[in-house]
Amino acid sequence: MGSKNASSLNIDPTKIGVGGDSAGGNLAAGVAMKCRDEKLIDLAFQMLVYPCTGHDGSLPSAINNSEGYGLTSKVMRWYETNTQITENSLITLMHFLPLRQTLQV
Repeated sequence: MGSKNASSLNIDPTKIGVGGDSAGGNLAAGVAMKCRDEKLIDLAFQMLVYPCTGHDGSLPSAINNSEGYGLTSKVMRWYETNTQITENSLITLMHFLPLRQTLQV
């Protein structure tokens, strides 16, 4: 973890954060939760830009934005059915879908 090498990298360990957009926002949120849950590091911030933190295509934002932005709902459904993302595999992993986790402040 970066905080263990902070001094050798001339980094202030109290100013380390994570960030990402879209699928990267999902990864950043998952990393932040893992850091919190396993007490790996106290992150200074999260920067999530339109993160994809769930896969519920029935939400109003998913319905209202399902077409016209490159990645369509139809393509998202294809990825969900043609990859290893199933209810019995990755989706059940704790940090894979941050939206399904309990909010802790």
